[in-house]
Amino acid sequence: MIKLLLSIAIISASLVCCSQDKSRISWGIKGGLSIASVSRELGSSAPPDYNNTSSLGRTKIGGFLQLPLSTRLMFQPEITLTGKGYREMNSGYPQSNRYSFLEIPLHLLYVWPGKRGSFMLGGGPMPAFKTSELYFYFPVRDFDLGADLLAIYQTPLGFSLQLNYTHGFSNIAYSNDIIRKIRSRSWGITVGYVF
Repeated sequence: MIKLLLSIAIISASLVCCSQDKSRISWGIKGGLSIASVSRELGSSAPPDYNNTSSLGRTKIGGFLQLPLSTRLMFQPEITLTGKGYREMNSGYPQSNRYSFLEIPLHLLYVWPGKRGSFMLGGGPMPAFKTSELYFYFPVRDFDLGADLLAIYQTPLGFSLQLNYTHGFSNIAYSNDIIRKIRSRSWGITVGYVF
């Protein structure tokens, strides 16, 4: 994990240094809603109806940099505090398992500039570190690695609407006889402002 984080830091620093026009480097803030869910693989002792999970609405807030690499390419690293988790029924009672992660998505975006604003589309890797959790039976691991897809509409005044999908690849469950694997999933919609 340390090698992965070091590689990400070196790549990010290289992209900042290689940015064509450093005067165009900008930063922004964003906040909004995250619709979190999970994909679970059950163990041999799990009840037959135990995989009945549903989405959970959470918040996300953070900041980002926009680093132009060319007229059409942009690198956008972020630091976002995102709520994750899921709902489940256990013996007829609803339960919510809530986790918060500090996500660090590293987006490479293609930009379509226009008179009324710019449209950006892209994605990249997304390491995430757990900051808190509230669970009923099964805690999750402290690190998650996934990929993030992002679409942005940004006005000339700096306001933006961002849609994203995050797909976790890491098994964040501590394996046991009931739950063998948990992988996070989330959709997000945020509004932002670039300074």
